[in-house]
Amino acid sequence: MNRFPVASGYGFYEQLCVGWPLAARPWSFENGTSPLQLAGHLYEPVTPIGWALAMRQRIGGALMTVEDDAHGSLSSLPCADAVVTFFDTGKTTSASCPGAPVPGP
Repeated sequence: MNRFPVASGYGFYEQLCVGWPLAARPWSFENGTSPLQLAGHLYEPVTPIGWALAMRQRIGGALMTVEDDAHGSLSSLPCADAVVTFFDTGKTTSASCPGAPVPGP
């Protein structure tokens, strides 16, 4: 395994960053003036939707909500076109989109 992974699997990689030889620095967030597209998944545990909502409140931007529990599923969904459109044109969206089916209990 890579000693300092960036992303080696969804759901467990965040613990692998502990102990990196980098000094912690406080973040400074503020509203920007350029368009910003955020995306959040309603039921996804790695980056909870509450974090996306808090980030939008803190720095602005548009939040597209993906209705699933799959971190990283956006690339395989039809609504990925909205993100590509943002990169091509700067046009943001606050739409929600159906995501991958959420497994039952």
